[in-house]
Amino acid sequence: MQYGFEQMKHSVLEWYYDRFDVAQDKFNAVLTKNESDIILIDLSFKNCLAQIVVSDPFYAPYKYVSFETMTLDSTESQRTGYPELVYFFYDSDEFEEGEVIEELNIGFDFSLNYVPDELRRMYVSKKGTIDIRNKRLTREIHPDDFKKLPGVSLDGEFLCTDTQFQYLSVKNHSYSMRITPKIFNIVQ
Repeated sequence: MQYGFEQMKHSVLEWYYDRFDVAQDKFNAVLTKNESDIILIDLSFKNCLAQIVVSDPFYAPYKYVSFETMTLDSTESQRTGYPELVYFFYDSDEFEEGEVIEELNIGFDFSLNYVPDELRRMYVSKKGTIDIRNKRLTREIHPDDFKKLPGVSLDGEFLCTDTQFQYLSVKNHSYSMRITPKIFNIVQ
């Protein structure tokens, strides 16, 4: 069931007030802007900052909702001198309203538990297999790579070569893609 801009604004505000009504020690959440055409929610965590935007953009990589998390504490950020985007979610026509709210929860949990360079330390240069059984692949595979997936075999071992946002960059002899750690099983 599709949702409109006003409906999504209402749902995100409801999510915000339900989740952040009580002061917390591990994060700070502030409704920075609540106007007719935009909602901005700024979140600060121990190791990163995040922002949720609800708007009806003329041009953007999302339909109405954007969730982005950045850090200044990663090796990459310190090397370049710029914040590193470590998590993103953008809604699209393929999402239902409840799924967008679920994605906000996933993004919040990722940001709350984010440790700089942890994915790199745990996965880069490791071999593993991809397990897609009982998983919602649109959540587990980068949106651009998901579009290329039909006809690609995910059998065999892949090597994790890097991380990009919340994804692992993995490759085998014929294909490379970005997946979440949830579906990458390291081979010992």
